Amino acid sequence: MTRQKELRTIQGEFDPNNEFKVVLPDPIGGDMTFYFRLEKDIANTDSRTKFHLDNEHEATITIFNAPLNKRITLSQDQEIGTYGKDQVLLMNYILSTQASKFTQIIVKFYTEGK
Repeated sequence: MTRQKELRTIQGEFDPNNEFKVVLPDPIGGDMTFYFRLEKDIANTDSRTKFHLDNEHEATITIFNAPLNKRITLSQDQEIGTYGKDQVLLMNYILSTQASKFTQIIVKFYTEGK
């Protein structure tokens, strides 16, 4: 897929014990809210990402086993829904975990016409 338009970039720090919330305005289809969480999975040592659609306008993105002092990102942009009436909505992130209390995250949203 070719990125056609970057909709929004969010950058911030969050406490890994809490969620990081991103609201993506969509005047046609309705605003969308994404909740980012960090969790440990003792049974599995690999870092991985789980997308869960909570409802039509909300989703939870859980990042498991984010390694300390590393940057992680998705290997490719993830299709996460529709923006407006006819555009594919894509997302990617860069997460930097640190020994300090906060974790840095950059989230980018893109659209691609159908």
